[in-house]
Amino acid sequence: MKTEKKFFLDAIDGLDTAKECILADSEESLVILNIPKDSVLVTAAQNFRELKKIAVKENKELVIESSDGEILELASLSGIRVINTSYHPRERAVSDILPRTQKTRTISEKTKEREKEIPVVTEMYAPEERKKPDVSIIFERKENEEKRKEKKGKIFIFRKKKKEMREVAEEEEVGEERKEKRGGKRGRIVLLAIVLLLVLGAWGASVFLPRANVTLVMKKASVPFEDTLVITTKITSPDISNKERTSVPGELLSAKKNMLLEFDAEARENVSYKAKGILTVSNAYSASPQTLVATTRFESPDGKIFRLDEKTVVPGAKISGGKTTPSSVDVKVTADAPGAEWNVAPAKDWKIPGFKGTPRYDTFTAENTKAMSGGFVGEMPVVSETQKQSAAEDAGKSLKDVLNGEMFVLMSDTFKLLPGGENFEITKNEYQEVKNNPNKLGVFVEGEMKRIVFKEDTVKNALFQKYGKSYIAEGYTIAQPFDIAYGTSSLDFANKTLTVPIHGTITYTFGTDKDTLINEFKGKDEAELKRIIFSLPGIENATISLWPFWVTSVPKNEKSIHVEVQ
Repeated sequence: MKTEKKFFLDAIDGLDTAKECILADSEESLVILNIPKDSVLVTAAQNFRELKKIAVKENKELVIESSDGEILELASLSGIRVINTSYHPRERAVSDILPRTQKTRTISEKTKEREKEIPVVTEMYAPEERKKPDVSIIFERKENEEKRKEKKGKIFIFRKKKKEMREVAEEEEVGEERKEKRGGKRGRIVLLAIVLLLVLGAWGASVFLPRANVTLVMKKASVPFEDTLVITTKITSPDISNKERTSVPGELLSAKKNMLLEFDAEARENVSYKAKGILTVSNAYSASPQTLVATTRFESPDGKIFRLDEKTVVPGAKISGGKTTPSSVDVKVTADAPGAEWNVAPAKDWKIPGFKGTPRYDTFTAENTKAMSGGFVGEMPVVSETQKQSAAEDAGKSLKDVLNGEMFVLMSDTFKLLPGGENFEITKNEYQEVKNNPNKLGVFVEGEMKRIVFKEDTVKNALFQKYGKSYIAEGYTIAQPFDIAYGTSSLDFANKTLTVPIHGTITYTFGTDKDTLINEFKGKDEAELKRIIFSLPGIENATISLWPFWVTSVPKNEKSIHVEVQ
């Protein structure tokens, strides 16, 4: 018994993979490579010569097994033993040439002796694993059979080698009688097929070919118009009573928004600012109010002087049953000098130095519940007037874009907006400091966008009624699609009205329903079809086409009837 190893390669496995199979085990053995058709190894004969060198160097016998003739030829030319796995090997056919009157059959002699080989144990490896699997394959050659059996987790493959000659026979002559019979049978089949095709063709022509095309030309009347369109939110339905203008209902859309736009200051300057804040002044002196003039001094507990920004009246105290309840008022004050040291923290018991030496000094007091702020001396970012103007414009554009988005949500597909029908207004624009970032300044903008919109179909219907009264009375029922040319509009948001001159041409015609006509036309002959068509109101002329030429009536299939109204 001789140990051999068989590897089944894939078509994409190249020379390196084949080498790994040969080198998989250092023991001396027989290595069989099963190479499929279309393998990449067949692209160069050098691949097989390399495999032969490796096998000789490793002292192993190499066999190539394949059903591909080209692979077997290249392996054989490289000195490698080959096995053809094809069940029906191609053999050369030989025949003798004999006279026409003699029927001869040359039969190759079958080989009576068949090779009998001792079964050999083969280990099968998948090209991806390169390791010894748990299955063993036993090849046993038997006559005229190839079976696979599965037993105890192992696969037993019985194989036989066979050598046989393919029987080649050639008949030199065929009897005239047989030819005549075959020829007659074939003729009847062809004739039957032709008849069947003609019948099917006639049936298909009667079902699928008939077509009816009807073109109707209706009477028309064109009416030019010039008018003034008034779009207003004050009405709910069109008003066509006035010859000089046509009023239709409109919609007022409005959106408001504000935003803060931050930007870097372009320059820095030495500046000084005075602290500012709010004082709550209390009157516990008398029931009479006390007037304080602008610039009245207030002194903080730590001696800082702030002055009143504007004239103020402190209400009188409330006295009841001999008990006095102080009254109070909030006032704005500004520090006497600039600087951060004037940013006084919240404190009570502020005094009015002007009352010193009088009873009012102790009965008029003040308190700041929040720290004074804004006091500063030094360098800080500043904004030029040019930069302020540019920043305000940028903020306004950004706000307008945002409001346009709001309007897009409010607008429906049926609303129309005319040029001049929109108004955008910035209602607030001021500069603000950016908290926690002294190098930036902000522009706060607030604005509103308004639009007066309308439905153009409502306008067209109103114009159709206004300019087509006489034609409607004659039976004209519809207006063909028409465009309205709009002039320069005038917007009056106070009255929620948009006024614009318009002009155009309306074409009136008679209406007809295509589906109803197609249903009436089905199955009618040409004469009846003409009678139906020319009895239609408002018909001017018509064109009827029945196809193919032998068709004399309208098909009953609706899909085969085409009606065009002009």
